[in-house]
Amino acid sequence: LANQVSRVTGQTATEQAAPAASALLTNWPLSHTDSPDVLNSYFGPRWRISQNAYEFHPGIDLAAPYGTSVYAAKTGKVRLMTDTSGCKITTPNTTAPAGCTPSYPGGGMIVQLDHGNNVYTNYLHLSSQTPSLTMGATVQAGTELGKVGHSGNTTFDHLHFEVRDGSYYSADTKNPLPYRSEEH
Repeated sequence: LANQVSRVTGQTATEQAAPAASALLTNWPLSHTDSPDVLNSYFGPRWRISQNAYEFHPGIDLAAPYGTSVYAAKTGKVRLMTDTSGCKITTPNTTAPAGCTPSYPGGGMIVQLDHGNNVYTNYLHLSSQTPSLTMGATVQAGTELGKVGHSGNTTFDHLHFEVRDGSYYSADTKNPLPYRSEEH
């Protein structure tokens, strides 16, 4: 399965090019340290019991209890926040107007950071966003972005964490693990 080609990236889970040094993440998003967070599901193909089929998982799932703090893995600007239905909002923990089109269906409450050089991180399925977040504001690595939850299309409490390198579009989703450096 590791050699199965992703419809998202066009690569296998093992073909991804090494990230540029400027793209490396400072810390893990839950522990806010160099110590790895607990991985529950890896990037790449995985079995989806509810659909009785394989799907491509475009991030990693980090297991944590409901309400655990989620931190910025690297300094960046707040590019996107969504409500529990995945619709864009400009104020944390609010609801978009009725009839909105979700920007990330199934992702639930999300914060996306722009780290420059077309590198972005996504933090999905949050139970809440930090009230002081503002669109376009720079947040330092280690700034609390929100709390772990299970909003959107999920069945358990966890953080779904993504790295997008090339653009903020899903076609540029990459395996986050190579973006962690042992030197940090």
